Amino acid sequence: MMISGEAFFIVCLAIFFTLLSQSFWNYNQTGFWAMVATILFAVIYGIAHMWPQYIKLFRDLNSIRE
Repeated sequence: MMISGEAFFIVCLAIFFTLLSQSFWNYNQTGFWAMVATILFAVIYGIAHMWPQYIKLFRDLNSIRE
């Protein structure tokens, strides 16, 4: 159930950003490039800052032995 919810959420986001990016490109190209820069910043931040924390938590979880 969780995976199907995530898949549905990702499809909705893809449709939203497709429509939003077309609207920004047609009416406000500065806003389009600001949106692209923000998304790139979020992806780079997620990889550089959050990913090592998730790896550490996963390793800590796997190190627990009962």
